[in-house]
Amino acid sequence: MTAPVAALTVLLTEEIAAIRRGDLPVIDRLAPEKARLAALIEAQDPSKTPEGLPELRALIAEDARLLDMLTEATAGLAAELRRVRDRHSLKGLYGRSGDPAPAQPGASGRFDRTW
Repeated sequence: MTAPVAALTVLLTEEIAAIRRGDLPVIDRLAPEKARLAALIEAQDPSKTPEGLPELRALIAEDARLLDMLTEATAGLAAELRRVRDRHSLKGLYGRSGDPAPAQPGASGRFDRTW
């Protein structure tokens, strides 16, 4: 196993563990080194298949799967935060001058006044 393949194998194992723990600072810290090692491996002679490549491919696939799930979860949380923030804001109620905005077309204006 070449040194870059071995190093990337260790790094991906560490990153996968960090993803599972939700340790985002570690994931962020490992990204530049992961890119550097991947570039070194890609620059190697393609006719020589380094040892450990099947294990590395499996780790890359698992890492990519977990990062995709993390990205999806983050996007979902961001959308939910925007929805809640918009619901609790004064968005659209006042104009730039601070005067009440004109009624929105289609706004029902109905309130439950049964108490």
